[in-house]
Amino acid sequence: MSVKSILMPITSGALINNRFEWAIHISKYFETSITGLYIEPPYQDVTQPSLMPDGLEKKTDSYARNFEQHHAIIKHEISNIKDTLNKVGLLLKKDIPLLTTTEKISTALKKYSQYYDLIILEKNQVPDSILSLLTDPAIDIAVNSSCPVLVVPNRAPNYQFPQSPAFVWDESHEASRSLTHSLPLICANDCTKGTILNIGQQQNKTLDSELDRISISKYLTLHKLNAEYISIKANEKNMADSLLDTLDLKNHDLLVMGAYGHSKLRELFIGSTIREVFKHVDIPVFLSH
Repeated sequence: MSVKSILMPITSGALINNRFEWAIHISKYFETSITGLYIEPPYQDVTQPSLMPDGLEKKTDSYARNFEQHHAIIKHEISNIKDTLNKVGLLLKKDIPLLTTTEKISTALKKYSQYYDLIILEKNQVPDSILSLLTDPAIDIAVNSSCPVLVVPNRAPNYQFPQSPAFVWDESHEASRSLTHSLPLICANDCTKGTILNIGQQQNKTLDSELDRISISKYLTLHKLNAEYISIKANEKNMADSLLDTLDLKNHDLLVMGAYGHSKLRELFIGSTIREVFKHVDIPVFLSH
């Protein structure tokens, strides 16, 4: 297993240093290709229409002037980003192309994710709408993405492969997929320890708790990972708090979670817990649907 292609979305006005450094760090180890994807901001016409002919003419002139300024800013920003990518490309001895799109970030990543092994986002990256200000859009992006998403915190980063990962586990397809997809990053630096945080099994489960513990622990042992198995016993109201307390206590440096949608009652419960944990956690988060 390996990571051979990384897609790094870049929204207008956002600094790319943090997630870019993560991409470079992964690229050096796996000899990974990096592609930037610039999300062009939509033009918003702030001119006010008038019923008077002169007013309409002024509105048209103002619209054209603002539209030209808008695209001049975009052109300048793209030029600066390309310069940065070219400089880093020279250090890595590889080309780092920049794609551009006028689509929303969630729509663009749903399409482009088919051709990459990993997407790297920064937490609280510019959302698609006012409503998404209430929650980071990264989980929704991961739900609709064809590849995993690594979300890095927007604080001063520590560019090291994880030494103490935590896996949120519930026997679901999402949890299993995220665990499996995260192993290349986790095993890259000979990580030998981790924690499995069992937050509850599916109602139609075929494994009892003890067999599940043995099975998942044995699977990780095959990857030279000795993982402690912890059952989080909490109700819906304090499940997220219990998870966060455990993460703080164990001093983990990566959180691996499934990205859940809302199509089923189970996903609504587990998904809301995942979103609440994601909102407050301050370490890199690996998501897969």
